[in-house]
Amino acid sequence: MHDVLDSAGTNYILTASTTKLRKSQDGTGSFSDVKTGLTSGHKTKIAAIGNGEYVLCNSSDKPFVITGTGFSSALDLEITRPDIITAGTTCESSNSSGALTVASRYIYVLVYVTDNGDYSLPSQPISPINNASSNITGASDDTVTFANLPVSTDARVTKRHLYRTKALSNSEFPFIFYLVAKLDNTATSFIDNAADTDLDLSQIAVYANVFKGKYPAVNRDRLFIGYPTVDVRNYLAPAYSSGQLLLGSPCKFKINSSSSGGNLDADRYYKYRLVFVDENGILS
Repeated sequence: MHDVLDSAGTNYILTASTTKLRKSQDGTGSFSDVKTGLTSGHKTKIAAIGNGEYVLCNSSDKPFVITGTGFSSALDLEITRPDIITAGTTCESSNSSGALTVASRYIYVLVYVTDNGDYSLPSQPISPINNASSNITGASDDTVTFANLPVSTDARVTKRHLYRTKALSNSEFPFIFYLVAKLDNTATSFIDNAADTDLDLSQIAVYANVFKGKYPAVNRDRLFIGYPTVDVRNYLAPAYSSGQLLLGSPCKFKINSSSSGGNLDADRYYKYRLVFVDENGILS
């Protein structure tokens, strides 16, 4: 149990019970939930940030902050990264009088940003693939158009940064992602027609990560976490290609009406998608 004061100076008792962090206003004797969905069987440690804000760790879940009158808000320190696959993001190249290098490989990532300068992890990489034989854009394609870009539901997020590589050959790895656009947290479409020479090395994607850990501590406005552990992340995962295989268009097959011997329905279309899996089990 922890004896704490909220932002209004009211005294509360906090306790971790199985998968919940619960609170009781001093003297009431009743408890209510502050945060649910925690991993059971781990001790929760707490550190005061100031002004009724506290950071909590339990070694298994992401560190989170509780704040507000009556601790009405409980937010993970880590901002959930954009999920382009769930959003159905598409990324297509075309010849539209842009300045991208034709017949090249470009890879993009999207990042959520707060007004305080906090960044999410980058999204899954995404790449326009129009040339079936060499994993590159079309021979005359100089523009990339995005649709269905994800929008954050986190109230802290006010904008998004879109990063891309410079023109890559089919065999090059995307080590550096350059800032290509600053977007608000509303628009779901974007057209990229910027030349590689417009990209600045001083503005590149940062791969920040929030540690899990056992013991939080705050000193001189800095947060320290003891016994940290870091989730495995593959920042060089193969790029998602808007439902296309990396070596061609979406695979669409029709079962012949006279085919027999299998369990698929005859005279029906089936589509297939191939993904790459790295040694950590992370999917492209």
